[in-house]
Amino acid sequence: MSDSKGNRRNRGSRHSASARAQTIRDGGTRHKKRDNKGIILYVVSAVVAVLVIGSFIISGVVGGTANNKANEDSGNGQDVGQRVTILNSPHIPVGDVSTARYNSIPPTSGPHWATNWATCGIYDNEEGLPDSRMVHNLEHGQIIIQYNLLDDVEIDRLESLAKDLPGRRNWLIMRPYNQIEVGQIALTAWGWLDKFDYEELDKERLESFYNGHRNNGPETIPCLTSGM
Repeated sequence: MSDSKGNRRNRGSRHSASARAQTIRDGGTRHKKRDNKGIILYVVSAVVAVLVIGSFIISGVVGGTANNKANEDSGNGQDVGQRVTILNSPHIPVGDVSTARYNSIPPTSGPHWATNWATCGIYDNEEGLPDSRMVHNLEHGQIIIQYNLLDDVEIDRLESLAKDLPGRRNWLIMRPYNQIEVGQIALTAWGWLDKFDYEELDKERLESFYNGHRNNGPETIPCLTSGM
């Protein structure tokens, strides 16, 4: 009997030890599984963090490049010419050339056509280029060269200087303008005017005004189309 009891105790002991060992092994397996999950979560988190940081860096580089590109055509904001008070500048019907009133000749702000602004370029007549249309171009940041010159040699020189201005296809209009005195040239930007006699024209003066004010209107829209 005692041997049977002893055997049962031994078997029970072996069973208990085996169970404990199994529990420990199982517990170790569970710990390993938890550790593996922790490592996986850590790796995934690290990868996500790297991707997020990388996206910010790329966005900054791309955004900075885009902003730099957009600013390449902007004037330097220098106070070149005479500052003119900005008028209330509502839209008026396209074709209206009689109701608008301005505070300078040529105007630098004020009422203007709602659409149909002018295409940038060098024009040889005033037809189709009334002030009420041109002010819309000034609002977009364009520079306008107005002249009342009778000598073709003088006009050719002015045109040659104008063609050398950077980005002129987006930011420059040149037109005859008989509302200033004969022999005069008038440069206009939004809120700025430089009017002078032809004898005072030089490359530096033209470039200073153009580079100081182009693309500095309340709206910055390159003159790629006529706005039709």
